[in-house]
Amino acid sequence: MNYRDALIYSIEELSSIENPDLEALKILQYVTGKDNLTIFTNPEQNISKNEEISLKEIIFKRKQHKPLAYIIGEEEFLGIRFKVNHNTLIPRLDTEFIVNETEEIIKQYNHQNIKILDLCCGSGVIGLSLKKFYPETNLTLSDVSKEALEVTKANSFNLNLKSTVIHSNLFNKIKGKFHIIVSNPPYIPLNEYKELAKEIVDYEPKSALVAGENGYCFHRQIIKQSKKYLKENGWLLLECGYNQGKNLREMFELEGFKNIEIINDFAGYNRVVKAQI
Repeated sequence: MNYRDALIYSIEELSSIENPDLEALKILQYVTGKDNLTIFTNPEQNISKNEEISLKEIIFKRKQHKPLAYIIGEEEFLGIRFKVNHNTLIPRLDTEFIVNETEEIIKQYNHQNIKILDLCCGSGVIGLSLKKFYPETNLTLSDVSKEALEVTKANSFNLNLKSTVIHSNLFNKIKGKFHIIVSNPPYIPLNEYKELAKEIVDYEPKSALVAGENGYCFHRQIIKQSKKYLKENGWLLLECGYNQGKNLREMFELEGFKNIEIINDFAGYNRVVKAQI
């Protein structure tokens, strides 16, 4: 089986999966260790028997709707490879918006000792991406899940990024004050969760997704409690659901925040709300 045959076979086998072409390419890249350019410029290159076996095993699992990221144990986010498993959410394109907005705030500071807290960090993709791009920052990551924090620690080690990792239920074990608090907490209402794709409902951690009946229980607590942990004129940035911006703006206003801004994604849906204390 050569590269071309492997792609054709994989696409056909994954026809019931969304974006089978992309998934087939990712699988071939993973089993061969080759990049896109190598694969497409050498279509007649044969893969080894072990690589073929590995490819077919991955495809079998993927056809059961197990997410590819969990099968291979990693996912790319902003060009960085992150370790993930069933204890953490799979990084998504939507989350790039909160990283981009945080970068703009980091650029506003004229000193290098910027303290950042990534609350509800999961696998650490938000905080560690920021640390990768701005190594002079002082990063703390926290999550209520000990299992997720093991993934965070592994990613911090693999990427050679120094950070402080704290097991904490929201701000329960957090000390000190930060210039920036960034968070992607659970925000999906229970009734919407039931309608999500099989890959999400059957495999991703429900506790990292669902936020009660209306989707705001974690946002409300974070907005209220964060004031004690933000430095003067510090910023809080929250990822949110597609229609949650207006209600979050009202919560921020109620707690006395200023410079409140709702950031939409490319489709025009609410994605991030940021505000300054």
